[in-house]
Amino acid sequence: MTDSIRANNTTAAGGPLFAVDNISGTTYALTKIALGVDGNDDGMVNSSNPLPITAPGVVSSYTVNTVTTVPLPMSTGGLSFVYSVSLTTAALQIKNGPAQVFGYDFTNTATSTRWLKFYDAGAVTVGSTPPNYIVGLPSMSSFSNAVTGFKTVGSFGMQFNTSCFVAATAGQASSDATAPATNEVTINVMYK
Repeated sequence: MTDSIRANNTTAAGGPLFAVDNISGTTYALTKIALGVDGNDDGMVNSSNPLPITAPGVVSSYTVNTVTTVPLPMSTGGLSFVYSVSLTTAALQIKNGPAQVFGYDFTNTATSTRWLKFYDAGAVTVGSTPPNYIVGLPSMSSFSNAVTGFKTVGSFGMQFNTSCFVAATAGQASSDATAPATNEVTINVMYK
């Protein structure tokens, strides 16, 4: 049940009236959210005047229940990058500690498929440490130039709880430790 109290903590006249709710003997203030900068009222938040929410790194607008979010471009808080111009079985550490990979681009100049292997581990020995994610990089045998591609991993990224590493191998098997030739695989990884 909604009650009200005056600013002087009584129900008698003498101060502004505030809406409250008494739940099991505890009084909670009831508030409504209004939009606008200081000194300006752009109206109460409701289904036709939704609360604007900015989420750094989100690139689309969407509605959650009746709240519409419209991300704004920001000059801070973006993704970090790491790259290798010659990714091999010497695993590249993307981040020391928990990480999220949001995407990567690659180039494969080999005439056969090369394999990216992502690891969630404190240390990696390619061929012994089991990878968490394996993806094939198409070869240039069907094309006249090196194959370049880009992969996004979704809004929330690919989660790594310990540390994040990536390596490239010539074979698909988790246990494969055959290194690609120098400069065959180039990679740029976007992460948080």
